[in-house]
Amino acid sequence: MDYVIADHHYDPLHELWRLSIGTVEEHEEEVTEQVYDEQGEPVFEPGETITVTDDDGNDHEHVLVGPPATRTRTVKSRVVIPLEDFAFTALDPRWEGLSEDAIVKEQRKMVRAALRKREKDAEDAAARLSPMPGVGDPL
Repeated sequence: MDYVIADHHYDPLHELWRLSIGTVEEHEEEVTEQVYDEQGEPVFEPGETITVTDDDGNDHEHVLVGPPATRTRTVKSRVVIPLEDFAFTALDPRWEGLSEDAIVKEQRKMVRAALRKREKDAEDAAARLSPMPGVGDPL
């Protein structure tokens, strides 16, 4: 699984460094929006043309305003979904004398190592398991 940093900050109230990891989900959404001209005025679809005869018997064509012109576009967004939090006590002597950047790098290195170990342990455990007969058969 590919992880991203969802959050990483120092919490002075609890004297903790908090590191949250997550995954990224990409979303696509169709959005319909009204069309505007260069002056910022709404654009309307052509309406029906009607002929109106005035009192003098002269015909005049009039175009009625149609519905607002719209366009549909696809909007793509990326959302970080937090999955897991790690907390490091700020009182740990490992952080003494280190800059904030050095602390951040070390903590992220420790989390990467823990995640790799967890994935390796899960793979090893899965290799030792054998499914019971009938797995996947109708009950």
